[in-house]
Amino acid sequence: MDMLTLNELIKQGPCLYVGDGASEVQIIDAQKALGLRFSDEYRSYLQKYGIAAVNGHEITGISQDDEADVVTVTRAERELTSNIKPNWYVVERVDIDGVVLWQDQDGNVYQTVDYGHPALIADSFAQCVAK
Repeated sequence: MDMLTLNELIKQGPCLYVGDGASEVQIIDAQKALGLRFSDEYRSYLQKYGIAAVNGHEITGISQDDEADVVTVTRAERELTSNIKPNWYVVERVDIDGVVLWQDQDGNVYQTVDYGHPALIADSFAQCVAK
């Protein structure tokens, strides 16, 4: 699935909420703060929505809410999870059984449980949301 599919999934819902989109400056600042580059899929999502909750997934983004902000959440999870790579960022913190979903700049999605070893679970975040 590509970003268009993720956008369509968000449009079709069920959506708890969606934001108004993040500016290019906000996205660049977030990348700099984390020392990485977001995947094209995630950048497109940030530009269009900024933040969203859809199909049971609360997707991190650019937000004033620390619980949903990709920079704040990624920094917190990095301190707890030693097995992830420095160019990964949190796309979702499930808050059930310590599950965290990470994405790399190529769009691959990994899951850690209770700060353990990551497992590759999808080629894109759209695949996760569609499940």
